[in-house]
Amino acid sequence: MIETLYSFTKSHNQFHDRYDEAGHQRIEIKFSTVMKANDAAINRENAIEQCKKANLGNRALNSTDMLSHKFDCNIQQVKCSEFDVLYYGLFFADRIAIFKMTSDELPACLGYSDKQHKGNKGEGQFHLNNKTIDFHTQSHFVQWLTYEELYELLDTKK
Repeated sequence: MIETLYSFTKSHNQFHDRYDEAGHQRIEIKFSTVMKANDAAINRENAIEQCKKANLGNRALNSTDMLSHKFDCNIQQVKCSEFDVLYYGLFFADRIAIFKMTSDELPACLGYSDKQHKGNKGEGQFHLNNKTIDFHTQSHFVQWLTYEELYELLDTKK
């Protein structure tokens, strides 16, 4: 999707996802599916019921509801030294949100942590959720893409 939208080429090595030949930039791509937060804490008494409810069909979140329902999407295994530009986004039930930030901007990203795992240097993460979504939409939003537009974009039979 990102490769086709922005005319990127294959990566030059295994440390980034795509390459922008025009801008001479290494591109990293990270996306997450948005699901409503679980409606109850899982415990021994409700585990089976909660497992039955824990599917995309029951918990998919429309983009129009992103401020009224809790959700939490983790953009992880982000290695700033391995890319110049990060394209990241959210697969909502009704459309896709695409965001972009540079590796230089990432340390100032709301909620960014450069310590994803104990002893793991140079790899971080940040969360998009109903508390941080405004930061991302105001500072790093690129575009919305409907699933119909995505199908059209990727349709190789045209």
